[in-house]
Amino acid sequence: MKRKDPLSRRFRQIRAERTERVRLDEDILEALRSEIQPASVVSEFRGALRLRHWLAHGRHWHPKLGRGYGPNDVFDISQKLIDALPE
Repeated sequence: MKRKDPLSRRFRQIRAERTERVRLDEDILEALRSEIQPASVVSEFRGALRLRHWLAHGRHWHPKLGRGYGPNDVFDISQKLIDALPE
């Protein structure tokens, strides 16, 4: 059963338009930014995502994270994003 809410429609549109794989940062989070209030929740999550990228791939570069992150900070940011998702 297809959902007919605006976010589900946007996700289907993204999937139809992409010839490559759908990307979390460029596609999914960008679509969420227009649906989630406040949009700063998505921006905070993107900042924490940079930390994840550095942890996974960053042995040869220095991160420009803009702030320090602790385990509880990342959990709180992720929880805010989950709580802000439309039902």
